[in-house]
Amino acid sequence: MKLKSLLNENILGALPSSKLMKMKWNPVTDKSSVKEANADGTISPDEDRKREKLVKDTLRDIKKIIDKAKKEADKIGGTFRGIGIRHEIHKQVKEIVNHLVRN
Repeated sequence: MKLKSLLNENILGALPSSKLMKMKWNPVTDKSSVKEANADGTISPDEDRKREKLVKDTLRDIKKIIDKAKKEADKIGGTFRGIGIRHEIHKQVKEIVNHLVRN
């Protein structure tokens, strides 16, 4: 075989992507795919209120869980080992919070 034909030939055969039709519509760049309802970029008129409520409720719930974890850790491990238990919880909660931001 000639070198040129070897370079053009794929070991696996024809790739499935070569048989696909090219998309004419791009949802990322198409301006009609996202309609902003408000001039400030919010989607719904009560988005700010809902966001503030979500943040407030989430922080309240997290504070309750943390207070409970502190009490239980100190109850289980006392003033010395309780700190280590709280540190272990902190490491795992930190991973969960980082996952919230990353995804």
